[in-house]
Parts: sequence; C-alpha cells; structure tokens
Amino acid sequence: MGLSFPLGNSAFAPRFFSNTYIGFGLFLQDFENADEQKLTGPITGLPIYASLDYKLFQFVYLNLGATLLEETTAGGRQELLVRPFIGLSAKVNLSVQFER
Repeated sequence: MGLSFPLGNSAFAPRFFSNTYIGFGLFLQDFENADEQKLTGPITGLPIYASLDYKLFQFVYLNLGATLLEETTAGGRQELLVRPFIGLSAKVNLSVQFER
C-alpha cells in the first residue's frame, strides 16, 4: 500500500516524464528469508519501499525499487537490509480536486 507522485504534468512534460511516478509505501505482510526467519521493517514494523513506476497501460505499472527490511541475527542484533525489486502493479487513481 503506498502513494505515487507524477514526475511531470502531461500538458507540459514529455511523455516519458508524464508516465513516470515516484512511489513510497509499505508492504502489508512481513517477509521470510531462505532460513524462514521473519523480516520486518525498521520504522513501522512492516517492510517499507521506494520505487520508480512507469505506466504501461491505463492502470498497469512497471515498478523498479528497493525495500528496507530489518532482520534479527542469531545474536539478537537488528540488521538493516536493502533489497531491490522489480514488479507489476495495478493502481487506482484517487485524486482530490479543489474547485471554487
């Protein structure tokens, strides 16, 4: 779950920038590594991410980004991990417009 902000307005920016977004958010579930250890997030307790999204179709986006994770080591120490990801997402546009 997250928010995306466009890099450009379609009326002024080139097509590439008007179809590109910066996204921030959090995953709604923790992850597990290969050893079945739970990977959480550092701030909210859930994994958080930042991404660069490109609109492929009307509501389908290609996502390139990084996820910030926290892992508890065998010694009980918290270790911060950054993991890249590539994905596809479907987005719903909920825009608020203020008119007179």
